[in-house]
Amino acid sequence: MARTPEYPKRDPNHIKETAGYKILNSYIPSEWMIREVSERDYGIDCYIELDDEEQLKGEIAFVQMKTTKNIDWRTGDNGFRFYKVERTTTNYLRNFKIPTYVFLADLTTKELFFVSVKEYIVEHYDEYDNSNSFAYEFNRDRDNFTVDAFSKSFRRNNRYEQYRNELQYFITNVHHYIEFMQEHNHLDCFLQIEPDEMVAFEAMHRNISFLQNYYETINRLTPIETLYKRGEEKYGDPYEQTLFEGILTDFYDEFKESVQEIVDIAKEIVTKKERFYWMMEKKYIFDFFKNVDKDGLFAF
Repeated sequence: MARTPEYPKRDPNHIKETAGYKILNSYIPSEWMIREVSERDYGIDCYIELDDEEQLKGEIAFVQMKTTKNIDWRTGDNGFRFYKVERTTTNYLRNFKIPTYVFLADLTTKELFFVSVKEYIVEHYDEYDNSNSFAYEFNRDRDNFTVDAFSKSFRRNNRYEQYRNELQYFITNVHHYIEFMQEHNHLDCFLQIEPDEMVAFEAMHRNISFLQNYYETINRLTPIETLYKRGEEKYGDPYEQTLFEGILTDFYDEFKESVQEIVDIAKEIVTKKERFYWMMEKKYIFDFFKNVDKDGLFAF
């Protein structure tokens, strides 16, 4: 009697993995590229290279790809806790300077969800620092994958290290900013500010503008180039790269509104949303925003 031939069988995990990549590919724009990596055991399954206006500029996000069948969302808040990422893997992913994500594909509904590893840890730092069984909490409404949502998250994550430096720079210098602007408020409008003061103003403007863009604030500082142009038009002399005292006087109110809005947003994030992280890692920043009074900053 002839023996029935035997053939290789695919590992069920490999089948799930392939299905997960098919779902991921269905969501990713054709202009982006997905590259699988050969060494997956450490936590990076693939990376996504994003395009910028149809150009590839080396903008890369690392991905830990996970799959499950028919996510059992909690009734009421559409939440789901996913435990199948090793703690050592999370530690590893956290250390990358490149934006790093956990993706979760529902093999039944073909839905795709994502969370930023770094942002999630910062927002859940108490659990991360004290628990051996760290889990990622997905929300069906908040964390569903769209190109716009992921692109926005990527841009924010790509600037995270700079953000922490800029926030530190802000609290170190905000009193100097206010003193500088108050000293130049209502001086002779036709006077030009000195070159060293231009350097200080540009550094202040850059710092505040970065935080405004990162926080997506309502207020935005008028670009420096526009301030130059206003001075030339208002005071009649075509000085290049020069600010007039009258322009700084006009600029004062938007400067004050911008500083106070940054303080409001940072206070909410540092002392509430991410409080355990800042208390443990950067307590002086936590203490500053815990005690700062946005109106009191300008009361001198």
